[in-house]
Amino acid sequence: MASPDATAGPVANIKVMSPAPQITTPLDFALPLGSTVRQLKERIMERVEGRPNVAQQRLIYRGKFLRDEQSIGGILGASANGEDVSPYHTT
Repeated sequence: MASPDATAGPVANIKVMSPAPQITTPLDFALPLGSTVRQLKERIMERVEGRPNVAQQRLIYRGKFLRDEQSIGGILGASANGEDVSPYHTT
């Protein structure tokens, strides 16, 4: 799987928060709007101690569970200007 290229068009700044004890501060990511939820989960896996499996991660944004195939731009919709600060939550 190729990593999303941060120079490929508009970028969303994403903050991921988790109740997991090994994640004591929010994780910040900058991803192109065309990136998928699965790609975000892969980035989370790379950064978190214990490397949580992509299939085991559940991401929530504004109260909705996200599907792996959804694009970041599609989720953010009208706020997809790279300045959205609403956090994503992982369970």
